[in-house]
Amino acid sequence: MRLTLFIVLVFIIRIAPAQSGFGSFISAAKNDPAVSMFDLQVDYLNKRPYRLAPVQKFELRTESNQLDPNRQEYALRLNPSNPWEVRQNNLYFKELKSSIELEKGIVLKNSLVQRYTLVVELVMYASLRDLAQRKLELTQTSLSMLEKQQLSGYFDGEDYVDLKLEEMDKSVEADEALYEAENAIRKVAAIFPDAAQSARQWNLSEVITIPQIEKLLDSLQATMPEATTLSYYQKKIDLADREFKLERNNINFGYIQAKYQDFRIDQGRKPWSVGLGVTIPVFNPNKGDMTKRRLESIESQQELKEAKVETSKDQVRLREQLRDLIASHRRIEEKINALNVSSLARTLSTIQKSNPVASVRFKSNLIKLEELALKLRQNILITYTEWLASTDALQQLPLTNYLSRNLETLAD
Repeated sequence: MRLTLFIVLVFIIRIAPAQSGFGSFISAAKNDPAVSMFDLQVDYLNKRPYRLAPVQKFELRTESNQLDPNRQEYALRLNPSNPWEVRQNNLYFKELKSSIELEKGIVLKNSLVQRYTLVVELVMYASLRDLAQRKLELTQTSLSMLEKQQLSGYFDGEDYVDLKLEEMDKSVEADEALYEAENAIRKVAAIFPDAAQSARQWNLSEVITIPQIEKLLDSLQATMPEATTLSYYQKKIDLADREFKLERNNINFGYIQAKYQDFRIDQGRKPWSVGLGVTIPVFNPNKGDMTKRRLESIESQQELKEAKVETSKDQVRLREQLRDLIASHRRIEEKINALNVSSLARTLSTIQKSNPVASVRFKSNLIKLEELALKLRQNILITYTEWLASTDALQQLPLTNYLSRNLETLAD
């Protein structure tokens, strides 16, 4: 399955540039405290501290026969472990270990979604900041041109006042965009301090392209293994069943007892005797706990059914939403390209010397379309991340940076 996925990714990647600047930030999700906690639990279980000893307990007993100090009796009682309980205990903790590993995958996925979202947020705010600065500069250019035309027929006082007010708006907008970009960097640094400086160099050119996303939409779905989330809910059912069997076998197996009676020596008899007892489980004292485990199993079965339905619905919904967003983005891009090569653009270029303000305003409106396309791309990338999460592709090891343009494999 991984080989098939590798072939698909190679087909999608035409030119593999250097590793993305945010690759280490994505990869560091594996070291998130919420994720590493599960590694510590698995490491501890690997030492098998749960193994039951073959002997449950020893008891040293003494008894005064007829309250006569010369007829004191001593006994050593051994309670062997129930072999069925020992077996079920081992099987339970093996299931628990598998459950922890699957739960780790789900927590890792959530950590990756958070990091993907932060990267998208950061590169988008950086691009919006640049657009806001371009809009401000164009407005300032228009003002400068109008000021130079004060003695010509093209000068309009109302236009000048409007542009002054627009300059103030654009300046505030640029400051807001700068603040959002800096705030996004702070969010990244709060999670991964090592990226505090490098995050300033992250840009949209490193992020996966929309054509690549379209190809992944069709290919990745068919190459992914069974969803980790569904496997986790199935494992919860298995774990509850193991707990039920463990409770059913949690019964004292019996005992072996060696007794020493010193007074029998005076009677010419051997002082030692051996006793044996076996528990017959006619009535199981653990029925209450067994019932709780069975209820947990029933609950987990329903959770699995709901997860199957929700996962399928989410994948279909997000895939269709992605296609709609991509179609909208394509229409905006086509409109921008059409305006750039239109007769209007050529006409404005021709009259730029005589009426430069018209050309500047035309460029300003183009920037508005670019801003709309950028926001659409942000929605596409966020929805793309959610779709990857719904397929459980994000946390498959070795991790793939599905947000990078070269779809790099992240080193452990």
